Amino acid sequence: MKPPQPAEHLFLLRLERLLAYARVLMCVVSLLAIFFDPTEPIRFRTLVNVGLYGYFIYAALLIILLPRVPRSWFARGQVVIHVTDILIAIALSLLSSGPNSPFVMYFGFSITAAAFRWGFRETIATVLVLIACLFSEAAIMVGFLNGYYDLNRLVIRSGQFLLTGYFIGFISAEEKRMRAEFSWLVSTMARMESSTGFASVVESFADELFSLFHPVEIHLIFQEQTTARSYRWTAFKHGSKTVLESFEIDAFEAEQAFEIPPGKTWMWDGREAISVDTTVFNVQSVEQRRPGAARGEKSFIGHVVQMAGTAKTALLLVDADLGRYRDNSLRFIDRIIREISPLLHNAYLLRTLESRIGAIERSRIARELHDGVIQSLIATEMQLEVTLHSEGLSRKATVDLLRIQQQLRTEVLNIRELMQQLSPPEIEQKELLDFIARHVERFRRETGITARLISEVEEIEVSPQIGGEIARILQEALVNVRKHSGAEHVLINIGIENGYCKIVIDDNGRGFAFKGSRTGAELASTHSGPSVIEERVRSLGGELMVISEPGRGARLEIKVPHTAKAEHA
Repeated sequence: MKPPQPAEHLFLLRLERLLAYARVLMCVVSLLAIFFDPTEPIRFRTLVNVGLYGYFIYAALLIILLPRVPRSWFARGQVVIHVTDILIAIALSLLSSGPNSPFVMYFGFSITAAAFRWGFRETIATVLVLIACLFSEAAIMVGFLNGYYDLNRLVIRSGQFLLTGYFIGFISAEEKRMRAEFSWLVSTMARMESSTGFASVVESFADELFSLFHPVEIHLIFQEQTTARSYRWTAFKHGSKTVLESFEIDAFEAEQAFEIPPGKTWMWDGREAISVDTTVFNVQSVEQRRPGAARGEKSFIGHVVQMAGTAKTALLLVDADLGRYRDNSLRFIDRIIREISPLLHNAYLLRTLESRIGAIERSRIARELHDGVIQSLIATEMQLEVTLHSEGLSRKATVDLLRIQQQLRTEVLNIRELMQQLSPPEIEQKELLDFIARHVERFRRETGITARLISEVEEIEVSPQIGGEIARILQEALVNVRKHSGAEHVLINIGIENGYCKIVIDDNGRGFAFKGSRTGAELASTHSGPSVIEERVRSLGGELMVISEPGRGARLEIKVPHTAKAEHA
């Protein structure tokens, strides 16, 4: 037996002390009954009195000694105490009137104590032991003590014990289950509220679900009603760690997730559909076809929540282990979703609000840089240009002014690149190629590096977010060409290959430190190559290949799916 946890130990200690007080009260009541009605117990009165006084002392000692019992011994100690209660009840019954004993409340106390300590099965086991003892006492009374017993009374009392044990055990088990569910909800919500960032909130929630139901995967889908854009967070276990990935999904995939009937926890077990009916809080079969979001899993549990017209949320559990009591588990999942969905929704709204505020602030800083710093640097560079064409400058002064002018131009480019990072491009569908063409032309004009764009397609249709990520990758690649490659020519080729948007960036610069080709994973493991580009491509679920020939140039081959993964946390 494992020792209980500190909080559980404290609860069990309080329970055992309460039961000890109940023993004291039972002994006092029994002794008073004997005092006022000396005709009972009829047989072995002295032994019964001695047993009651001894039981009273035993109960009092338990009250005093229980707090001093080591936590590691507590579980075994409960079993010993329970067996002692049963033996005392049997002894008092046998020493008085056997099956007709007036000390029936000691049997009832043992049944109640088993229900409070453990659960339904232990309570029924205690009842069966007590019934067996009653019949054994009847046999002893007739065979060895020349006594008698009332068979009808014995059968009725056994039935009473059985029904009492069943109801007390069932009610106690339900109370323990509801208390455990409430405790789980409170601790989970506290952990989620203490998490910072939407991804951390989702990860905390998923981690608790993994520990409780052990699903293969957990999917959380949000569909924004205003923009009609949908995002999916997928959590799975990698060893003991919960891994969270986020995607923007297309309308078709979102429709499959949200085809589950809203407002009910719904399960597909491979054969039929069942749902939790909240009006009667029962689980029943429903007429529902296999959901499109289920792709051959053994079981599929889902719940869709509509949040005040701002977003729809779907929680999907794949191949969850519901245990022996499937209906209870489904009802608990239904309660979990109803309690925690508002918290998830608020965290999502907060993340969206923070993202929009951050975008507005970055745009403001970018405007201030453009209207202030860049304009001042350009004005200074123009003044230097005028000064350079004036008469009477020495050769040394001319060289120094040319160097300063070049530094100013470089800083203008650096600040413009910083502005691009602060204010990421917003690209609508079908506008990606136009944006890339304009950016390549501006790069050629501002840097003096010959840049050429070749497109094998007339347009690339991607979501605004994916288009923005691809544009950032291209911007970062051209910044690297300007800053680090020393190239004079760069060629950008864009096309479609096997459902992927493929971008090839080829320059004639100095290349990377390695020779040959390396994948994005190899670059990440060796900390070589364009790490920022590698991270962005990986976040989109794409592929990166870098081919380098030191002294002769480098080639970046990037493949990104049309509907790609994107980090939203």
